[in-house]
Amino acid sequence: MSLSWRNRVHVLLARERVALGRLGRGYGDTLKSRHVQPCSGAAEPAAGRSAWDDAMRALDAALRAFDCRRAEATVILSNAFARFQVVPWHDQIGWGAERGAYVRHGFQRVYGDDVRGWDVRVSDEGHGAPAVAAAVDRDLLAAISGAARQHGIAVVSVQPYLMWAINRWRTALRAGDFCLALVETGEVCTVLRAGGSWRAVKVAPMNGREPQAFVGELVERELCLAGLDPERIKVYVRAPQQGGFEMRSDGLPPCTVLGESGRAPGMQVGDALFAAAAQS
Repeated sequence: MSLSWRNRVHVLLARERVALGRLGRGYGDTLKSRHVQPCSGAAEPAAGRSAWDDAMRALDAALRAFDCRRAEATVILSNAFARFQVVPWHDQIGWGAERGAYVRHGFQRVYGDDVRGWDVRVSDEGHGAPAVAAAVDRDLLAAISGAARQHGIAVVSVQPYLMWAINRWRTALRAGDFCLALVETGEVCTVLRAGGSWRAVKVAPMNGREPQAFVGELVERELCLAGLDPERIKVYVRAPQQGGFEMRSDGLPPCTVLGESGRAPGMQVGDALFAAAAQS
């Protein structure tokens, strides 16, 4: 009797480029080969075009250049392609459809009628606890599914970068209160957890600012707004664009850089793809 596994690939979809990585057969997380495809468009989409149009064209080109047929794909979306909120617990709101409507209403209060075209998911934190919700354009999800079918790929998971990172480093993030900052090209996503509950989540544009200083200011501001003592909060940063990242802040202790050898758990396939995409 012989055992076999399907080919597995990870796909990173960002505004500037798309990265594909093929994993080894079996249950490991070893990256065997990869391909990075730049997006041809500008950082800001033209009128009448979606923010992810250029990324989807790059995905099609990447799948033509990097044969992934008969593979199972995990797709990681840049945080620029998602919206996030912390959803407070409400004793009068039940589960199922009622909770879904409650979460969607929270997005609608901020983003208006655009939320009608979004797929909204919420983390399961249990009774009485705030949760983190993510919303992604359904048209983007449909476009990813269509491209996968065209190239003979089975999509098994689509995750915003934030959710992927929380799952990736869940062991490190379990220890006490923390603020996690995910640095991408042009923006930083921060999520804050304290007292066993999610407190805040935000994606902020850097507008050309230097990342080390911007991350420090952003984290300090979030802790101040939440009324938390910086000395009691562990700060984690993932910044594949910045080798040897050191957060610049007089009011915060040194941060822990995730995914850098010797400072945190070593790189896995998703980490390697972000690093490859950042350096190409």
